[in-house]
Amino acid sequence: MDESKILYSEHDGVHFLRFHGDILHTLAPTLDGFLQTLGESQERHSYLLDLTETHSIDSTMLGLLARVAKLAKEQGAPPPTLVCPNEDIIDLLVGIGFDQVFSLVACDGAPLGDGQEIVHAETDDRELTETMLRAHQELIALKEENRLLFEDVIELLQRSLDGPKA
Repeated sequence: MDESKILYSEHDGVHFLRFHGDILHTLAPTLDGFLQTLGESQERHSYLLDLTETHSIDSTMLGLLARVAKLAKEQGAPPPTLVCPNEDIIDLLVGIGFDQVFSLVACDGAPLGDGQEIVHAETDDRELTETMLRAHQELIALKEENRLLFEDVIELLQRSLDGPKA
């Protein structure tokens, strides 16, 4: 079975994130914490996201990738570049508006480089649910049409956080 992981490296102010395997919500706390650390930097950075070894990606992780674009904009950096050879994933990315905030590159080829694996963040169920909620809110912020796709998910996650009603 393929191990899902996120690799990171930095060179000359460019942050490389390489996603390997099935990129699912279970990796969300790991990426969320890492992006928070990057967001604390006052420096202007460029971002390159490599999906050449990504088999699938769920909506929570798409929301966190959208946060990379938001982070770049807040730092005054150019739109991040996202490289992906998988036409189905590219179609999904365009469908939810990634083409508006990323420079999408659909190319075949080898991964763009190695890197250090981002250390897996330990989290509890509530923290994971909060991360998933924020990620889906990021997708709605990309374009209004996404509201129809994700409003039920957001409502369910919010109810989960609010707990049972008396």
